[in-house]
Amino acid sequence: MPEPDDGLFRRLQACRTIEDVALVVGEALNVAFAAVLDGRPPDDAHCLRCMLVLYPSGAFSDLLIVDASGKLLEKSPDLKPSTSAWARLRRGDGAPLHVQVADMEGERRAAQTVARLRGRQTTDLLAWPLMKRAGDAVLGALTAEFRINVEAPPVDALLEAGQAIAAAVSRVAFNLPSRDLLAPGEGLPVIGQQTLKIVRLLRAFSQTADTLLITGPSGVGKTRLSAWCHRQSGRVGRFVSVNLATITDPTMHGPHLFGWKKGTFTDAKSDHRGLVAEAQNGTLFIDEIDKLDLATQRALLQLLDENRYRALGATADSEARTRFIVACNRDLGALVAEGRFLSDLLYRINQCPIEVAPLSERTDEIAAWIDWFLRASRPDEPNPAEVSPEALAVALVQPWPGNLRQLESVIRRAEIYARLEDAEHPIISRRHLEEALHGERKHGAGGPDGRLMTLLEEAARLMAARIADPAGTLTLEHTQAWRGMVMLAVAHLADDDVAEAFHRMGRGAAVDGRNHLRDLRREYRRVVSFYQALGLSPPVPPDGVQ
Repeated sequence: MPEPDDGLFRRLQACRTIEDVALVVGEALNVAFAAVLDGRPPDDAHCLRCMLVLYPSGAFSDLLIVDASGKLLEKSPDLKPSTSAWARLRRGDGAPLHVQVADMEGERRAAQTVARLRGRQTTDLLAWPLMKRAGDAVLGALTAEFRINVEAPPVDALLEAGQAIAAAVSRVAFNLPSRDLLAPGEGLPVIGQQTLKIVRLLRAFSQTADTLLITGPSGVGKTRLSAWCHRQSGRVGRFVSVNLATITDPTMHGPHLFGWKKGTFTDAKSDHRGLVAEAQNGTLFIDEIDKLDLATQRALLQLLDENRYRALGATADSEARTRFIVACNRDLGALVAEGRFLSDLLYRINQCPIEVAPLSERTDEIAAWIDWFLRASRPDEPNPAEVSPEALAVALVQPWPGNLRQLESVIRRAEIYARLEDAEHPIISRRHLEEALHGERKHGAGGPDGRLMTLLEEAARLMAARIADPAGTLTLEHTQAWRGMVMLAVAHLADDDVAEAFHRMGRGAAVDGRNHLRDLRREYRRVVSFYQALGLSPPVPPDGVQ
């Protein structure tokens, strides 16, 4: 396999999707062919279109078609690749292939292929095998369809021109998603090589009713992946998420999941639907499933087996039309051996196990995640912060025990340092990043309490600088908005259910007195004032709070 052209390889490395690769390859092939055909009349030999066909694992995956003008074409029955050429490439020794359509006329089972090629005015087909290394199995093909009207076309030169391009494509094409996996708003802004495998599995399983088990360390993105899977499913119900660690009383796990009736226990001042009912016809994501007590595990197992459950204090069962995704960061098999997790429940939820690798094993994603964090935190910022190459080099070699959650925390802190020095054109230097990492380590190697204190200290320092600035727009009274921001965050964790949020904050009495919306409106006004003083758009509140 020839060495790929460095310039072309760099352009391909910058591609985020397989469609981007196809466009770069189409342009490169056209340039290479133009050099070979230089001086010849267009009627002598003309490249009509190029195709990039991927067959990883021996099964068709993607077909990308680029016409002579460099435009990506829609797939259609008339633009299928040649199965005959593909069969020849797979049987070959890794060499490129030239097929004249006229020579295929008498081939068995080639009639449809010939008809399609002739309908596309193709006389000659050039094809290059795609394989990860020389001698490996052929996993795809790069093809070019020509209309040739001369007896001695420069086919060998054309094949040679495409060899280096095919070599470059082989090094990147099998690690990239298609654009439909990266559609805006899909919730997966970064997909690296390992995550791509997970995304493809999730897309397939999203169409089933099977329970998914997602394992991996804290902060790797299990909730984000689950929400994406729900969106792919087409379910009309909501995506509801709960982290059992946020429900500190284990005896309340079952009531929160299945609901309760008024008067069932001391604080049950009104009926509570439960999370299963909230996710009806949708998806319920249960994080840290290992924290469930055995009684609730039995109730969940019965629900998964029978699609029925009973709220605490209810006299009849309710039907569940809910898809479950559960997650944990512990070894459930070990918990079964210790008698702390039901083996039957493990068998039931382990139908589609998916393991998410830590960020330290997904270093191809780090630069893109940093870029996304910087832009997502300030979507209206005309001058988003940038990261210097030296700072990025430091980030790439960190162990990141807190994974994406820790990376985001460190980058946000480093951005604060950079903006304190240059608010107009902030650039995160190596010093800024190392200071942010030092603050993280000082408070417990990225533990949640340490991260919280570090962020609060940095926010207080930045607020103090703005309040002390005579030309600033902030006053000490604006710090009252923090209370409202925390309350809005709890409401967000409760999927904008304000009553549920107040219960989680220990303010159930306000719900009983029907004062919870009024209280949150008051705090929200302070949040709005704070954002307006900063010249920013305030967050959208839950329904009924505006």
